[in-house]
Amino acid sequence: MRRFGAAFLAAAFLRRFGAAFLAAAFLRRFGAAFLAAAFLRRFFGAAAGAAAFLRRFFGAAFFAAATYFSYRNGSDPSPKPFRGQA
Repeated sequence: MRRFGAAFLAAAFLRRFGAAFLAAAFLRRFGAAFLAAAFLRRFFGAAAGAAAFLRRFFGAAFFAAATYFSYRNGSDPSPKPFRGQA
């Protein structure tokens, strides 16, 4: 009965405090490295998202500008014959 009583108390404790207890045990085990990794993931995740947006936006803007200047200057992308050929 004593063994089941301890198991019952442990189950009640985990039911009451659940994930917070497990998270505290995890943090005690891995400590500052886990917190640093979480911070870096959040910070650089936002930075990576911004970089992807800017890459896409400026890539499209660069393509549009190149197309505009190409048409404005009357550039013809078709192959031209070499000098001296008919």
